[in-house]
Amino acid sequence: MRKVAVVLAIIMLVPVALVIVADLRSQWTRSVAISQRVAAGLPVSIADLQPAPISDADNAAVALIAQEDDVGMPLGTTASADSSDPISDERGRRLRAAIMKPAFQWPLDDRTTTSFQQSVLEGSARLRAHARQLDGHARALQKRLDASPELPSEYAATYVTDVMSLHRLADHSAKIPTLVAYLTGCAIRDQAFDATKRVMNKPWLSSTDLKRMQDAGPGTAGLSNQFAAALDSEAAFALSMSQQGPWMINRFNGSTVAGYLTLIEAYKSAAIAPAGTVTIKPQGWMATTAGPSFNQALKSLRRLESKFLKINQP
Repeated sequence: MRKVAVVLAIIMLVPVALVIVADLRSQWTRSVAISQRVAAGLPVSIADLQPAPISDADNAAVALIAQEDDVGMPLGTTASADSSDPISDERGRRLRAAIMKPAFQWPLDDRTTTSFQQSVLEGSARLRAHARQLDGHARALQKRLDASPELPSEYAATYVTDVMSLHRLADHSAKIPTLVAYLTGCAIRDQAFDATKRVMNKPWLSSTDLKRMQDAGPGTAGLSNQFAAALDSEAAFALSMSQQGPWMINRFNGSTVAGYLTLIEAYKSAAIAPAGTVTIKPQGWMATTAGPSFNQALKSLRRLESKFLKINQP
């Protein structure tokens, strides 16, 4: 009977031992992956995504939050097609002044990944709403200028300021972590590029103002850097997520995390390579989870690069 008991005990202990070994191996794999990112100076948690504090007086986010009542309200000519003085809209001036402040730092709640994600979504939604205001105002100004090119130069100048403000909003969005904010910034940048392309041959636009709009934005290298930064912040968010939840989910994700980080590096490499020269095919669960989001972000980057080059053709 004792032999039988010993055999049974061994049979019962073997699965436990295998689980422990697998757990240790998984945690070691995860630790190595995190150590490599730390050594490279990359963020590994949502706490790392918190920027250094800046003055509220310099922070465009603080100024935009203070304009809560203006969110969603049309600016200038979009409020009334018969407005007699569209360029003197007070709300428009406040919005542009807020956007053009020297720094931007959206408040991020890093107590949990859920609260962090919520603050990211709030920031992205706010910037997208302001972009719609500016784009609507720019379109209304263009309509008036096309109909009456002899309008005072302040009209064209305000149009240019709207476009510059859109670029600035896109840059602000790139400073909010994760791909959600990055894609929001891409949509806003799209509006800025389109607004430039629409008026490139208009008689009411001076060559100097056109050059200002063409030079706005970070350029192709800067666009790639924003894409890479968004992926790195996505990795930090995922690493924080991997430390939350049920024990079994947390403890057996070392290989999965390492694979996820490897995939992110592959997309970062693809971003700086010539378009069409690198094809990435995520495998396993990443083919249906992370892969589609990364592909969409990379396509957005390529679209922006193409538009930037088109509006800057000699």
